[in-house]
Amino acid sequence: MPALLPEMIEEYRRVLDTPIIAGGLLRTRDQMHIALNSGAIAVSVGSPTLWKENVHHVPSPVV
Repeated sequence: MPALLPEMIEEYRRVLDTPIIAGGLLRTRDQMHIALNSGAIAVSVGSPTLWKENVHHVPSPVV
């Protein structure tokens, strides 16, 4: 699921009973938070700087 389309994450989350992992084009911590807060259970990022981000207060894991 494209991570930069939070409205689509929300819509799919309402319709599907399938966990959503969002990824693609994430460049900032805020973008990770938006994807997770929109219903993704995890995000996939390629940037080593984002791998080290601590988002424990966000209810979903970062993968």
